[in-house]
Amino acid sequence: GDSRGIELMLLKTQGRLTGWAAYTLARHLRRFATIDQNRWYAPTYDRRHVFSLTGQYALSEKVALAATWVYQSGQPTTVPI
Repeated sequence: GDSRGIELMLLKTQGRLTGWAAYTLARHLRRFATIDQNRWYAPTYDRRHVFSLTGQYALSEKVALAATWVYQSGQPTTVPI
C-alpha cells in the first residue's frame, strides 16, 4: 500500500475555553497482484479530508461543557474484479 498526507492542528490550552481544530489531507492506495490485475485502488479507510473541532468550556472547577464535531469526506467503494 501507499499512504501520503499532511495534518495540521491548532491547540488552545489556557483559559476557560480550551480545545483544538485539526485538518488532515490524506491519500491511501492499495494493490494486490491477485486482485484487479494489480491496479491501485482506494481502500475503505481512504478519507481524503478530515476536519475536526473540539471545545470545552469550564463553568466552574468541577463542571464543564464539551462538544466535538467531525467532518470526513465520503467513503470510497471499490469493487475489485
